[in-house]
Amino acid sequence: MLKNFMNKLKSIKLVKQESAFTLAEAMITIGLIGIVAAMTMPMLMTNYQKKVTLTQLKKVVHELNQAMKFAVADAKFEDLNYAQSTYKFFKQYFTSIMVVSETTMEKVKARGKIYRQISGAEEKDLAIMKQNLDKTHILNLNNGAQIILPDTDTRTTPHNQTIYIDVNGFGPPNTFGKDCFMMVITTNNKILFHNTDDGNPVKLGIARDTLINGPSEHRYQCNPQGRGMWCGALIESDGWEFRKDYPW
Repeated sequence: MLKNFMNKLKSIKLVKQESAFTLAEAMITIGLIGIVAAMTMPMLMTNYQKKVTLTQLKKVVHELNQAMKFAVADAKFEDLNYAQSTYKFFKQYFTSIMVVSETTMEKVKARGKIYRQISGAEEKDLAIMKQNLDKTHILNLNNGAQIILPDTDTRTTPHNQTIYIDVNGFGPPNTFGKDCFMMVITTNNKILFHNTDDGNPVKLGIARDTLINGPSEHRYQCNPQGRGMWCGALIESDGWEFRKDYPW
C-alpha cells in the first residue's frame, strides 16, 4: 500500500514538472506579450484620439450652427455685417456661445505654443500666426475648445468670415487636420469647413480628390505634404469619419 502511494506521488510530481514553465520559457512569453503590446498600443491610442477628435469637433460645429440660427432667427445670413472683423462679428452674433476666458495669440506664442501643418511642419504663413498677434483673440469655451478670431477690420473677403477651431484648447498636438480646423461663415445660410484658397468664396460639393490633392495655391490640401486647412471639409465629406487614407 505504501509502495502504491509513493508511486502515485512520483507520478504527480512528474506531471507537475512536465507542465511547468522554465524560466527561459516564461521570459520568452513575457517578451512576446510586450512586443504585441508595443505594436497594438499606438494603434489603439490613435483610434481613441480620432474618436475623441470627431466627437468634440461635431459638438463645436453643432454649437456654432445653433448659435448662428439663433442669431439670425428673424434675418438672413446675407444681411449680417460681414465687413467688420471676425472677432467683432463673433461677439455680435454668437452671443449664445459660452466663453469662459480670453487671451491673444501674442501671449500664447510667447508661452511657446506652436501650431503645425498636417505635414508636421510649423505653420507660419496664416495671417493669425504672423501679424497683428495682439489683435488675434483666442476664446476658451466651456466645452474645452478654443475659437481663434482676428480683430482687424481690413478684410479682403467681405462675403464670408473665417474662424479657427482648436477642439482641445491648449492640449497637443495643435495641428491642422488633427485638432485644429478652419471654418467659414458664409452668406448661404451655413457654416462650412474651409475648402478653397484665400479670397475665394467657399463652395459646396468640392470633389474629395481635390480636398486631398488640390490644386491649392496655398497648399491647403489634406495630405502628408499639405498644410491641412481642408481636412475638416474632407472629414465632413467622408460622413464624419477618418478613412484609411486620411493623413493622421
